[in-house]
Amino acid sequence: MVRRCLVVANQSLRGEALERAVRQRLEQGEHEFHVVVPATPLREQVLGPGTSPAEAALALPEHSYAVAQQRLDAALARIEALGASVSGEVGDADVVAAARLALTRFAAEEIVVSTLPAGLSRWLRGDVPSKLARATGLPVTHVTGGARRH
Repeated sequence: MVRRCLVVANQSLRGEALERAVRQRLEQGEHEFHVVVPATPLREQVLGPGTSPAEAALALPEHSYAVAQQRLDAALARIEALGASVSGEVGDADVVAAARLALTRFAAEEIVVSTLPAGLSRWLRGDVPSKLARATGLPVTHVTGGARRH
C-alpha cells in the first residue's frame, strides 16, 4: 500500500532534516509526497535591520509567489531524486489554510512540517505544528531545518 504524506515548508525546504524525514518514510515503504510552500510575504522574511534596497524591493507581494515557486521547484527535484513520487503547489500565506486546501486534492495520512529553528521561526511562535494537527486531525511530525539564501 502506498502511503501519502503532505510536506509543509518554506525557508527550511532545503534542510537536511526534511530530507532525512523523506528518506525515513521511503525506507518504511512506498510513499507519495505532496509539498506545499505557503507564499509567505517576503517582508516577513527579509526586512529587518540592515536590509538592503535590493532586499526591500524583493519584499513586494508579487515576489512572494515567485520565490515560493522557486523553492517548490527545487524541493520537487530533490525529493524526486530520492526516488519518491512527488507533486506540489504554492499555497496561501496562511500555513494552515494552505495545508487544508492541499488536503482537498491530496488525501494524506500524515503531515511533515519543516520550520526554522526556535527563535527564528514565526511558524513555531504561532504554534503551526499543533494548529495543523488540530485543523486536519492528522498526525504531524515537526522537523527543524536551517534556511539557505537563494
